[in-house]
Amino acid sequence: MNELNHALWLVNLLLLVGLASKLVWSGIHLRYKAFFLWVCFQVARNGLLDLLNRQESLSITLWFRPEPFEPVEIYFYFWLWSEPILVLTFILAVFEIYSLALQRYRGIRMLSTRALTLAMVLATLISALSIMPDLQFNAAADNAWFLLTNVIRRGIYTCLFAFIVLLVSFITFFPVRLSRNSILHVGLFSTVFLANAASILSMNFGGPDVIPVVNAATAAVSTIAFLAWILFLTPAGETVERSVRSNISSAEAESILAKLRQVSDSLASSKKWL
Repeated sequence: MNELNHALWLVNLLLLVGLASKLVWSGIHLRYKAFFLWVCFQVARNGLLDLLNRQESLSITLWFRPEPFEPVEIYFYFWLWSEPILVLTFILAVFEIYSLALQRYRGIRMLSTRALTLAMVLATLISALSIMPDLQFNAAADNAWFLLTNVIRRGIYTCLFAFIVLLVSFITFFPVRLSRNSILHVGLFSTVFLANAASILSMNFGGPDVIPVVNAATAAVSTIAFLAWILFLTPAGETVERSVRSNISSAEAESILAKLRQVSDSLASSKKWL
């Protein structure tokens, strides 16, 4: 299982490099800036983690600790302190997704921004307070920082995933026209996000024994998603617009969108939400 996970890790790293190159080469990185940041940060982070994993004789001595840090400690602390940055890039990418999807509906976008921000703050606080049940369930004392990080990630990811589900439900129910790239992007990012959220939840409640299997499953999902981004996210996809909900007539679609624009304009002009 370790060999499989390492192979999938390297494949994902190569696909991320290919995806970053594709985004720059096609110019799409200028539209999906937060997504591009998320991809680039993963390239740098995963590459350094792989390099640290190969260094068996590396040691670092810092002023606040007389004993040098061993290779396994260096790997763990780099993972631990770079994780919040990865979560931040996830958050920015989610904000970017719904901003692009709701760019024609300013009022709804502003209201959902406030709701998402408040929900994330509450989710982080609740997750931090829930660390004790998780620790009592399956954690050793020396595993506390790992579990605390995953518990907080679980809360944030769950909140963001719920928001993505609402966004997908919105663009599915209303005949909102989006570019083909935007529809593909929302679908693939939602899939990757679900895989990450599910993996964190499984590790928190399943313990260390399930980590290799969960990592392999998550990496496999990411491999498929990265490959799909590389193959199907194209400049031509920005010029083709379509509606996810296509089972209604043009007249019905226009009537629904007109009412949606009225609601959005009312929210945008209301001082209550500004």
